[in-house]
Amino acid sequence: MDFILKYKYWLSLLIVTVLAIMMPAEYENFEEIAIYENPQVLQADINAGISGAEDPFDDDFRAILEDIEGQLHQPNIVKSDIVRGWYLASEQEKKYGTPDTWVFVDDGAKSRWVSSNILDEDSLIDDSRLCRSTAGNYTSSCLETSDEACEYVGESFCKCIEGSRWKDGQGCILITEKGSFEAINSKELEQGWYFGLPNEKKLNTPADWIWHEDGQKSMWRHET
Repeated sequence: MDFILKYKYWLSLLIVTVLAIMMPAEYENFEEIAIYENPQVLQADINAGISGAEDPFDDDFRAILEDIEGQLHQPNIVKSDIVRGWYLASEQEKKYGTPDTWVFVDDGAKSRWVSSNILDEDSLIDDSRLCRSTAGNYTSSCLETSDEACEYVGESFCKCIEGSRWKDGQGCILITEKGSFEAINSKELEQGWYFGLPNEKKLNTPADWIWHEDGQKSMWRHET
C-alpha cells in the first residue's frame, strides 16, 4: 500500500513539473493574443502597420476591382428579356447574365442587346420576303427556324423560276442567256423605273423599289 501511495506522489510531482516547464513556452504571448480579442484594437494595429506604405494594388488590379464593382451594380437580365430575345440598352448597359451569344445592335435610341437566334430569324424573314417578291418559292429549314411551316432540309433556300437566279440580299434576279446577272443601268436609275415582271428584277435595283402590276406596263419602280 505504501508503494502505491509513493508511486502516485512521484507521478503527480512529475506531471506538475512538466506542466510548469511547458506553460511559459506555450503561453508567453498570452497577453498579446488576449488583446486582439478586441477587433477594434486589431484593426487599429493593422491600419497603423500599413499607413504610409506603398499602394499594394497596380492599375490592372484596380481596373479588375472597378469592373467587379460595376457588375455588382448591373441590373440582372430577366425572364421577359430572354423570352422576348432582346432588351433596349446601350453597349455599356449590358445586363448581368446576358448570354454570351447575344450581340449588341447599335441603332441610336433603339440600341439593344439581341439574341443571335432573333437575328437569324430576321435574316430568314428578309430572304423569304425577297424570294416571294421576286416570284421565287422559299423553303425554310427546321434547323434554322421554329416556324411550323419549315421543312427538314439542310438549309433554307429560294427556288427561283427559270430565267432568274438567287442573289443574297436582292432576291431572284434576271439573268442573261449566258447565265450572268442583268444589271440595272444609269438611265433606269435616273427615271426611277423599268418594265418587267416579278422574276425580272435586275441586279442592284434599289432596295426601296417595288414591283407594280399594270398588265403589259408592269414595272419595277421607286416606291412612292
